[in-house]
Amino acid sequence: MLDSNLAQALTTKILDQLGHLNPIAIYLFGSRAKNEERPGSDIDLAVLLPQGLSLNYLDRLCLIDELQNIAKCRVDLVAVNQVNIPLKFEIVHSGKVLFEADFDARTDAEDIILRDYFDLEPMYRQNYREIMEDVLGGDVHV
Repeated sequence: MLDSNLAQALTTKILDQLGHLNPIAIYLFGSRAKNEERPGSDIDLAVLLPQGLSLNYLDRLCLIDELQNIAKCRVDLVAVNQVNIPLKFEIVHSGKVLFEADFDARTDAEDIILRDYFDLEPMYRQNYREIMEDVLGGDVHV
């Protein structure tokens, strides 16, 4: 898990840099959210932005650099709105909310993410099975 002072410092930096985008929530996800971190584990953070807004690639990289200077370790930051459905699901299902500006907006967005994931989950499962069959059958060549 993340030390509360470090979590606060990282959250404050994200809000300072992205305040103009009106973030709805900030999540900690990945190994640190699950208390499974190991030496050298990075810090995975996600920001939920209002629908229609996105995080500019260059701004994201600059912010990651600043967050790494604060954390003294590798930090990854994603915008929930800009990642694939399985990662969105991982963020809202296993992540910890570090900041919330609007409970209703956050839970509405999470409801949509969960619905989308469970609508597509059978397809993901089938694709995974087919890939594993190909790998185990020796049909994959690199």
